[in-house]
Amino acid sequence: PPGPPTPLLPPTIPKRGDVLGIAAVDVNLDSKLDLVFTQSIPFWVGGEPVQGAAVWVEGTGRPAEFADWTLTPWHDLGLELGLVKPLIVRQIEVSGVPAVAIWDWGLQQVIVAWPDYGAGMLRTWRAPAPGFLATDIRQADLVVSPEKDLVIVMANAPLPDAVLVYPDVGLP
Repeated sequence: PPGPPTPLLPPTIPKRGDVLGIAAVDVNLDSKLDLVFTQSIPFWVGGEPVQGAAVWVEGTGRPAEFADWTLTPWHDLGLELGLVKPLIVRQIEVSGVPAVAIWDWGLQQVIVAWPDYGAGMLRTWRAPAPGFLATDIRQADLVVSPEKDLVIVMANAPLPDAVLVYPDVGLP
């Protein structure tokens, strides 16, 4: 349950929160998968969630070492990507490369991040994703195109729920 900070959390994340999804992505481009997850507190106070945060934990190539935070430091991915209140994280892929999709309540956007080894950077793609709460993010080929499409299920109570579909880049 949400609670006070722990020595694991970066100082920019004030409280321990809920993990609302996890992904394995090479954030620091060292060819080792890192963990990306939320530290969100999705309880609404004054019309908005208490906390939204995204963390990435450095991978060493040995999954058992994730248990030792001195070997696998935690970082504020939300701060690095300019996120406001990231709540939901899901594993996806971009052109066969492990990637992360993050829904940000504050920005009302979906942000996709993946490593681009050729350019030596973490690439991002952003799109509007308005709604009360993203309940799931998946990939499926809905428009019969070369790559899978990004699909976001939105809970919009009291309005009708919605399914947002983002086809391949370059397609309508």
